[in-house]
Amino acid sequence: MKTKQIYLLLFIFIVVGFLFRYVGIEKNISFWNDEDHSALMSRGILEYGKPVTAVGQGNGLYQIAYYYLTSSSFRVFGVNEFAGRLPSVFAGSLLVLLVFYITKRMVGEGRVALLAAFLTAFSQIQLAWSTQLRPYVWLEIFTLLATYFSYKFLVNKRQFLNRNIWYGLFWSIFAILSHSSGFISLAILILSILIKIIQLKKYKYILVLIPIGLISLLILRFSFSNSIPLLFRFDFRVWHYIGFFKEYIWLLLPAFFGSLLLWYKNKNLFITLPVFIIIIFALAIFKLNTQYVRYSLPAMPLLYILFSIGFFALADLFTYKQSKQMKVIIYTALFLGFIGVPIVHGKIIVWPKYYYSINADVRENPIVDYKYAFARIEQMIKGKSDVILMDAWNDRIPYYLPGQKFIFLYSKGEGKIDVTYGEKMIGSISQYEEEKAKYPRGIVIVENWMSMTPPELQDHIRQTLKHEFTVNNLPYNENDKWSISIYSWGF
Repeated sequence: MKTKQIYLLLFIFIVVGFLFRYVGIEKNISFWNDEDHSALMSRGILEYGKPVTAVGQGNGLYQIAYYYLTSSSFRVFGVNEFAGRLPSVFAGSLLVLLVFYITKRMVGEGRVALLAAFLTAFSQIQLAWSTQLRPYVWLEIFTLLATYFSYKFLVNKRQFLNRNIWYGLFWSIFAILSHSSGFISLAILILSILIKIIQLKKYKYILVLIPIGLISLLILRFSFSNSIPLLFRFDFRVWHYIGFFKEYIWLLLPAFFGSLLLWYKNKNLFITLPVFIIIIFALAIFKLNTQYVRYSLPAMPLLYILFSIGFFALADLFTYKQSKQMKVIIYTALFLGFIGVPIVHGKIIVWPKYYYSINADVRENPIVDYKYAFARIEQMIKGKSDVILMDAWNDRIPYYLPGQKFIFLYSKGEGKIDVTYGEKMIGSISQYEEEKAKYPRGIVIVENWMSMTPPELQDHIRQTLKHEFTVNNLPYNENDKWSISIYSWGF
């Protein structure tokens, strides 16, 4: 393929990829819980001048860069779902270009870079997370840049501490300030330094890791409470990720072949791609949270690059000394197997959608039409000042009904006050009845899944209160079944 053709296709991928993402946010579909949190803190910057809640509580350095980025979009386009998600759309489109550029620089083949860019542009998982008010696509960008500069650091044998390590550190800090899981990029950087120390036998440079470690601990300390104990916590439940990996056999097989090729041909690239991918997944699974695949998203762009290396290596192997006709047949078969099958199964998207599900690979995030639910609740309580709301989560009411008094039905919240939003927390039937008796009217939101609210309290509410209505999954996301039920007294 000629260079002009490659760049024309890249331009098409970026433009069409952007349009796919833009379509995915234009309907202003409801936020889910974590998006509510990001929106609240970002809205706090507009209302109070800093990322805090109505009771003045902030999260320190946790996601602070992302809050300010989102607040800038809110300032321009208003506080709404479209404005909150728009920065992720631009980030997802920028990532397509970065994957192409970095692949071309590291691998040196335009066709490999183009295929990696195609996967970045149209993979369902990329479209989903680049249409959310969450920082994970930004983490992909920052981790990819940290990985690229780590690679350049490793291949430079003339001097040990060359400028690439400082570039990598710069982007790692941005990753950390976007989300605490950004420490994964810093772990990659530290590993690169250790590998080069061993390669060059420059053991005195271990001292360089001391200031990096101290800076990391300081940022971690001021990111969120009880953060330091997380360093010593491990989780070895892998069943959730087993389900995820089953969905991506098509991606892993060529990536494995690409890893074998790099082992024999380019040891530094082997470290940068398969080894770093394993490190990212290991930290996401065993250190962060085995139930949330989103923490491993920074590995995906690296997997697309490795897949593309393996794909064309397989193609070259099977077409070696073959006729032109046979080469076409082999390439067609490979594309049908490794690109066509994912398209059929919805892992690669070829037509835009109004919603790309973040649960398409592993069902882990409750996605309900909260926007519709709270619009109906707002109508129910309009003009009534004696109403108490009770919810199974603590950031929905502050976002959708700011200023409304509520109680958090939390199993571990017996007799406590939530420092983030200032509401009372209760976790037993007796305490619930005690609070209920104080108000002539009330509305209770019950989640119809394994909830933060104790199951016995959920059942008690269902049996003793009037059922008002039930709200199900989001429009355009009908296959992802979740629901909440609204109950009341005194109406």
